[in-house]
Amino acid sequence: MADRIDTVESRSKLKPRTAPYWQKVSGGCALGFRKMTKQSDGSWLAQFYDSSTKNKLGKVLDHLASYNRISDLIRQRKRRSYFSNT
Repeated sequence: MADRIDTVESRSKLKPRTAPYWQKVSGGCALGFRKMTKQSDGSWLAQFYDSSTKNKLGKVLDHLASYNRISDLIRQRKRRSYFSNT
């Protein structure tokens, strides 16, 4: 079972590591959460895979730190091109 990043409770149970925990948002788009230490709040990242160039583009999403649940945000962003300017 994949590690969940959609609630504060599930993120608080994640083991600290350098590599982000990823959740697929839509084709080629993923939202990641990285928790570096047990005490840290963690940081959010977005990643887009451009199949035409075969490049992965990423962006740090500092403004997401205040969100308790990301499921509504993910649903909203699926309808918009959130990852287009990474």
